[in-house]
This record gives sequence, C-alpha cells and structure tokens, in this order.
Amino acid sequence: MKKNIILRQNKFFVCLWGFFHAVLFVGFLASVFFGKGLNVESNLFSMMPSSLSAKEIQAADSLLSERTGNNFFIFAGNAEFSKAKEAALEAFEKLSGHDEFSFLEVNASSFSSEEIASFVHSKRFNLLPKATADEIKSSDDAASAFGDEAFSKIYGAFSLAPLENMDSDPFMLDDIILRGYLSLLSSSASLLSPKDGVLAAELDGLWYVAIRGGMSKKGSSLGGGKNGVALVYKECLPLEKDSCRFVFSGTPFHSYKSSLSASKEISVIGILSMIAVVLILFFVFKSFLPIALSVFAVALSCAAAFSATHLLLGKVQLTALVFGTSLIGSCIDYSLHFFIHWRADLSLQSGSEIRRKIFTGLLLSLASTEICYLLLFFAPFELLRQVAVFSFAGIMSSFLTSVCIYPCLSLPKKRLPISIQKFNLKKKYRCMLLLAFFAFSLLTVLVHRKDVCIRNDIASLYKMEGRLKEDTILSARLTGQTSPAWFLVSGDDAESVLQTEELLLLQEGHGFSGGICTSLFAPSKKRQDESRAAVEILLSSLEGQLANIGFDDELSINENSLAIKNEFANSLNSYVLPSDLPKAFSSLTENLWLGKIGKKYYSVFMPRKIISKDECRLLAEKIPGLVFMNKAEDISLGLDQLSQFIAKTFLLAFVLIALMLKFFYGFRQLAKIVLVPLASVLSIVAVFVLSGTRIEFFCMTGAVLVFGLGLDYIIYMAESSKRKSSLQREECGLEPLAVLLSFVTTAISFGALAFSSFVPVHVIGLAVFAGLCAAVATTFLQS
Repeated sequence: MKKNIILRQNKFFVCLWGFFHAVLFVGFLASVFFGKGLNVESNLFSMMPSSLSAKEIQAADSLLSERTGNNFFIFAGNAEFSKAKEAALEAFEKLSGHDEFSFLEVNASSFSSEEIASFVHSKRFNLLPKATADEIKSSDDAASAFGDEAFSKIYGAFSLAPLENMDSDPFMLDDIILRGYLSLLSSSASLLSPKDGVLAAELDGLWYVAIRGGMSKKGSSLGGGKNGVALVYKECLPLEKDSCRFVFSGTPFHSYKSSLSASKEISVIGILSMIAVVLILFFVFKSFLPIALSVFAVALSCAAAFSATHLLLGKVQLTALVFGTSLIGSCIDYSLHFFIHWRADLSLQSGSEIRRKIFTGLLLSLASTEICYLLLFFAPFELLRQVAVFSFAGIMSSFLTSVCIYPCLSLPKKRLPISIQKFNLKKKYRCMLLLAFFAFSLLTVLVHRKDVCIRNDIASLYKMEGRLKEDTILSARLTGQTSPAWFLVSGDDAESVLQTEELLLLQEGHGFSGGICTSLFAPSKKRQDESRAAVEILLSSLEGQLANIGFDDELSINENSLAIKNEFANSLNSYVLPSDLPKAFSSLTENLWLGKIGKKYYSVFMPRKIISKDECRLLAEKIPGLVFMNKAEDISLGLDQLSQFIAKTFLLAFVLIALMLKFFYGFRQLAKIVLVPLASVLSIVAVFVLSGTRIEFFCMTGAVLVFGLGLDYIIYMAESSKRKSSLQREECGLEPLAVLLSFVTTAISFGALAFSSFVPVHVIGLAVFAGLCAAVATTFLQS
C-alpha cells in the first residue's frame, strides 16, 4: 500500500526520467544499427585543434597526419650486416599476417633498377632536367656539344643507361635523366639504400636493416586489448641477442608509451582515491545503499552522455571524455544532498518531501552548469562540442535520477541525525580572512603579471625519455627525417600544384635549404613541354647523330630515325603524372602527393632544413597557393585560440548566470555568490604562477570544472540560509555537511591527479584542487 502511494506521488517524475533516457538510448541504437554504425575514435591527434582556417586546408592536413601518423620504422642493428638482416627477416616473419598492420615491408624490391630504367626510357622525351633543356635551347653549338657528349658516354668507361637502348636513344637521354634521379636520391639525408635485397645503412660501425610498416585502425587503437606496438615489442625484444639491438621509431610508439604510462598512473590514483571516497561515505551514512545508488547514477549518466554525443555528433572521441569528468562531481553532489536529508533530516517523512526541500537548490545548480555547456556547444571546435554534449546530457541524467528516482525510496527505519558543528568564528574575523585571501591572490597575480597569459606548447605535454628517445634520435639520423615544418601547396588542378612546387624549388635559400617534392619526380606539364622542345632541337640532327655513333648503313639510319621521330610524335600528350611513377619513386612521394581534396589539389613540399621560420612564412605569403606548416606550433596556436574561446565563453556564462540568479536572490546574496568563482579563478592563477606551471588549455579545462562545482557550493548554502526558520533550525547543519562531503570527495579525486607525471592530467588535477579549495573556503567564510 505504502509503495503504491510512493509510486503515485512520483509517477510524473518517473515517467519524465524514463522518457529522457529512452529517447537517448533508442536514438543511439537506431543511429548504430540504421546509420553508419558505432563510431568511436581513439586517435590522439584527432582531438587537437588547428589554427588553420580553410576547411580544405584542414582536411589536407588531416589526411597527411592520417598517412604519416600511423607509419613506423623498425631497424635491426648489428656489427655484421648478415646478422642484422637475419634478425630483420625473422622479426618480419613473426609480424607478418597480423591485421594490426596495414602494410609491412622489409625487402627492397620496390627499388628495382630495371623498373626505373624502363620507366625512364619510355618517358625520356619529357624528363630532361631544366638546366639541360635550357642549355640545349641556348644555341646550335650547345645542341651539337650535347650530341658529342652522348658519343663519349656510349664509348666511354661508364654509363647508367643500358647500351642496348642506343638505337632508340642515340643522344643518351636515359643516362642524363637517370643521373638526375640518382643525384636526387643521393642528396637525400636518408642513409638507407638497397643492399642484398633489403634497405640498409651503416652508421657508427653498425649495420641497420629497415622494416617499414603502418598501423591499421585496429593496431593503432589505444583503447582496445590488441595494439600493434605491443605486438612489435612482444615479437622483437626476445630477438635481441648476439649483440643485435632493435630500434623503434614513429608516432605509434610515442602514442602507446604516453597512453600506457598515463593509464597506469590514472588507474592507480583512481582506485586509491575511490577507496578513500567510499570509506568516507560509508563512515557518514553507515550504509552501502547511498554509495551503490550514487555509483549507479554516475554509470547511467555516462551511458546517457555517450549516447547523446554519438546521436547528435555521429561519433565519440575517447580522449574528449576525460573532460567530461565533471559528471562524477555533479552526480555525487546531487546524490549527497538527497541522501544527507534521507538519512538524517528528521523533519521530513518521505522522499517527495526531501525533493521539495532541495529542489530549488539542485535546479539552480543544474541551470548554472548547463548554461556553460550550452554555450560551449556553439564553439568552432569539435572537441568542445563533444565535451558540451557529453557533459550537458550526463549532468541532466544525474539530476533527473536524483529528483525522479531517489524520492521513490522508502526512508530508512533508523534515522541518524548527522551534522557538523556550527562555524563559530566571529563575522569580522571571517571578513578579515576573506580579505586576506583576496589580497594575497591579487598581490601574487600582480607580482607575476608577466606570467599571467595563456601559452600552449604541445611539446611540453610529452617528454621523450629513455630508450625511445635514443631510438628516435638514431632513426632520424638513418632516415633523414629532421625537418619539423613543411609547405602545403594547393591549386585548382594538379598542374598548378606542380608548377608552384617548381617555383618554390627556385626559392632555395629563402628560409630553407633543399627540399623534396613530387615535381622532382613527375614535373609539371609546362616543364615537360620544355623538355620536349629541347629534344625536338636534338632530333633535327638525329640522322647525323646515328651516323656519328656507328650506324653506317643509310637504310638502318633512316629506319631508326623514322622510328624515333614517330615515337616522339606519338608521345605528344603522354605526360608523366604523379600516379605513373614506378614504386621506387611513388614510395617516396606517397606522403607528398595528397591529390584532390574538395575542389582543389594538394601536395607537400618537405624542406631538408629550415633556416628561418619567419622567412618561410613570408615566402608563403608571397606565393599564391602556399601555406607554411609547423605542426607543433599550429597545434599550440590552435590550443591558444581554444583556451581564449573558453575564457570568453565562461565570462559570458558568468554574466548570464548572475542575471538568472538575480531573480532568486537579493543583491547582497548575489554578491556573495559572485565572489566564489572569482576566488576560484584567482586561486588557480596564483597557484600556477607560484609553481611555475604554464597557464594553458588544460588549466582552462580545470577552471571549467571548478566553475560549475564552486557555484553549486554557494547556491546550496544560500538555499540553506533561506530555510533557517525556527521550525528547521535543528536541520540547518545538514547543508554544510553535504557541501563539505561534496568538496572532500571531489578534492580527493582531483587532488590525487595532481601527482600524475602525465602533464595534462597533472595540470587538470592541480587546477581543480586549487579552485575547489578556494571555492569551499570562500563559501564557508561567507556563510
């Protein structure tokens, strides 16, 4: 009978709770089964914002990151080449066939000299180097001298071109082109070259044999049980014997190391802090029921948040979920305020009465927090939209569970009056302490005002250490991959992109030295036409050249001459395109030529050495279709813009929340409420400048979490002070207890994170702990 009454009293609320969650879960399942399926991203780079404005440029940058971010090198090193090769082949055999890798190569078959020679001969009319073509066209004597030089090569000691092609290539164009390609490859900073069927290099007395590979989506996943890097370590490390040592290099290894160390730390810290929180709550409630229901509310809110994010945005970024940790604090806040009254408020006789008493405070707390996340949803950054939707839906779920489901519980048979002692410090001393805190914080900020600025440096978030650092340095020497920046070239068609690359090659010395790009292997049509124009000049003396190199039969001279001229005429529109390159060259250009993205074509020009970044930027401004890219600086600038957007958004949210609260509180009470977030911000800034910690994106993220939780504390206390009538005086200690418990549990959870060596987690933990301490101190000093 009693249960039926309780259900009738809460029928509307239970239906509201059920409708909200049903919409989210049914919508999520529909999007998975009838849409594009479950889409969960675990790529660490996809969370990073970009300062690039054009969407197509961002897409090109993303494509380049996708192609290169999953690639890696494994080198087997030994003093003896044979043993290094043996170890590399054994490692390759053990790793082959696993779907954690998109490709895996150990042999150098792609560098087939026969394939290169065949390609060059078939396209010889179009591939003369610009300097050679210009020289031939400069005068008749130059063209004649070119023919004499070809004669010397045919009968000299050494020629790169096969002499069996002499009858179709009497001017030895193949040799000129092959020497150009050879010079291009030898000028590369890479020490790797084909040797005995593999790619190898000798450095500091050791031979290194390369295994080149790429991680598949499954292999690069950091959230699953199987990871390609873990498999590499498992198979390769046991092979380190007989003085053989493996060298591991590539983004996947760094992502795996940072993710593994961070997850281990957070797991240990999380377990210890959770045990401490559970023990505190059990000590207060003397029952596991409030704890179990609080955990249920947290789990349900996370599920609702995940469903809402996937339903509205089409995917969920796992690395963005760490910023949804405000759910835990809010869930525990709502649960604590209900269960404190459920356990100890002797004046209340049902869950409905508890809801009625705490509803205004919880609603204002919800509104103030949701306003912040609603504004974040309109941010021009995918990461912030993910955080906004995840947190908005999750906190709404937690609120509904607290006001709709908890009141259905029967009150415990044994009510235990629990409270804290009244804070008896005289008002003037509390005012003095409050003024002293603000004075100290302001003085600290003023003294260190030069350090009070938002500065993001992506390089500071991860420090290479130990063996992986040594391997990365050694791999850079072997592969020549040292440039931290590059040029992104764009154009309306492939031809304009290749011409811009060729123009950029002429600018060597203006901020960079050397460079590798697609047009060095597949020139623009304009450059190929120039080559053909030079060849046409040579063909005017073709018969004489054939006679000069040994064709003494007039018939054979005429036949060969006709065949060569016909071949030249038939190849008029047979241009060399990037897609036509042999594997030996395409393996070098696959990460340079991005192709068509949207309405434009894109490629990468990779300088061998950056001399001046400022000059490179000026050069990019002068040449249309050119953008100078520095990934680390670009991400850092993007994080700066993101941090500034967060600051502006929450300033606007602060004003809107203050206007909303004005309808519920007088000016004096509103001033007290406003002081709490100000105190939190001042405290965070003061702690960061005193500790020498950079104020950046993750600090701003911590401030976001504190903003909502700190406002909750003062709102709950303000609601408690409104209820201090003579009939409720004996219960007035419950609200401070709920606030104090909320602070202690949240401070333990986030304060422990400040001990993490993983920089983002450490910064968030430090910011939240400093801000919460200031918020709760300011709240109690004003109450």
